[in-house]
Amino acid sequence: MNLAISSLIIFIIVSPAILARRIYFTKELSKSFVSRNTLQEIFSSIFLSFVLHFFIFTNH
Repeated sequence: MNLAISSLIIFIIVSPAILARRIYFTKELSKSFVSRNTLQEIFSSIFLSFVLHFFIFTNH
């Protein structure tokens, strides 16, 4: 598979889960929501996408 195509597939799979988590956290924790949690969510989602990326490309 081409690198760009598989990266796009990973992004399409991972991004709805990231958006759903962000929407859930902003709705449930809107009163105690701080910027540190936002940064933590962003970095954890980026790390998750890199782990999935590495796992898929090492198994091919």
